[in-house]
Amino acid sequence: MRLITLLIILVILAGSANAVIKSDASIVLINDNEAKFISLDYENGVYTSNILKQSKFFDWKDLTLADLDGDNYNELIAIRDIGQDVYIYDFINNELSQRLDPKNIGSFAKDLEWVKMIPINLDKDKDDEILLLNNRYGRFYVIDRNGNEFNVQLIGESNNVLYNDWISMDSADIDIDGKPEIILLRKNIQPIYIIKYSNGELTKWTDAKKLGDVIGDVGVNAMTVGDLNNDGKPEIIVGGSDGKIYSVSYSNVVTILTQSTYKKIIDMDIADVDHDGKNELVLLKSERNPISIYKLVGDTFIEKVVTNFVGESGWFSVSAGKFVNEVPEEIAIEIPIEPVKEIINDLDSDSIPDESDNCLDIYNPNQLDSDQNNIGDVCEKEIVVEKNSNAIYFVIVLLIIMLAILVFFLIKPKIIQSENKSKDNKILDNDEKESMWPVSKSLKDLTDIKDFIKKTKK
Repeated sequence: MRLITLLIILVILAGSANAVIKSDASIVLINDNEAKFISLDYENGVYTSNILKQSKFFDWKDLTLADLDGDNYNELIAIRDIGQDVYIYDFINNELSQRLDPKNIGSFAKDLEWVKMIPINLDKDKDDEILLLNNRYGRFYVIDRNGNEFNVQLIGESNNVLYNDWISMDSADIDIDGKPEIILLRKNIQPIYIIKYSNGELTKWTDAKKLGDVIGDVGVNAMTVGDLNNDGKPEIIVGGSDGKIYSVSYSNVVTILTQSTYKKIIDMDIADVDHDGKNELVLLKSERNPISIYKLVGDTFIEKVVTNFVGESGWFSVSAGKFVNEVPEEIAIEIPIEPVKEIINDLDSDSIPDESDNCLDIYNPNQLDSDQNNIGDVCEKEIVVEKNSNAIYFVIVLLIIMLAILVFFLIKPKIIQSENKSKDNKILDNDEKESMWPVSKSLKDLTDIKDFIKKTKK
């Protein structure tokens, strides 16, 4: 029995631990000076920035991530500081797609000076609600989805929370009772207030749990709630004007996590942004590199500054959570499955499979085989024609060679006779050049010439 009870407790604790780890998260923020929605995603040890949207407005006040339609994909919700302009964006095909006209969400234009907007689940259904707080009248508003419509209602005692010096707000099951509480940060010597929600009403302020009196006199400027030490229980993390980052437990134990050099911390959130299964603290501050990531390793709080992301001003809000491409319903619901076609090898395309075809290379759908030798008639005709063609070529070549030899022997005597005559002419020409006297081949002529020469001398 004890063993079963222990297992049940372990399962509950494990479920609680998983529930407070916002895994595989992205960092989303807005720069109001440039009107840009930007995400930072971690991959291979590097945080890469991506411009999600270039807005035409320059009066944004806050943003958050929440699953308003219960489809397991977070939407990006942003509010402008002009009243009722709440914008809801889906993330489809790597682009922000506006869900509906923001003018359709309630009528509370007179309540400006928005402090914070957070996701919360007050009715325990699968859809998140959005909780908003302003400082003009100190009022809470809840935006809840009802089918394709969104309803807005005021909540709280007489719709008024009495104070108008709030700095930040978050929600978590801080007392581990299975219900989310609302945690608020004030500019006050007792800066942290914890209130509960039940049936449209909030805890009376006289009954609110107050924490953080130790840090009230140093000044505070940002807050978030989450499981930073990964023990399954959320903590309240506060950024002080003294540059210190504090952890405040539900029992009001205050711990200094680190001493930073940042005197102006704008906003913070907790999520697993480096995808290691443990939560990190995301810090937004007024610096050249506005994003820092803090990880608790043992008892040491380690900071990683995102150095490849710059921008000294214009930042006012950061939210960390799972923000991936949403699959459009018309594609996700029904994907046609095509029948698998049997692959048939048919080299000559005659609809006869190669393994049964008696002539693979020639189109022969009738498969005629007159001599029954498993070779189609068309293939055998091709072989005969090919053999006959080779014999004809051989005879033609042989005739050409014999004709060439005959012509050679007929022409050869004439060539020899012509060569001899040419040689004789050459000899005669040479002899004529060697003597000035007439040349005669007769012996009598030579004798007469000699006698003539002797008589002359006498």
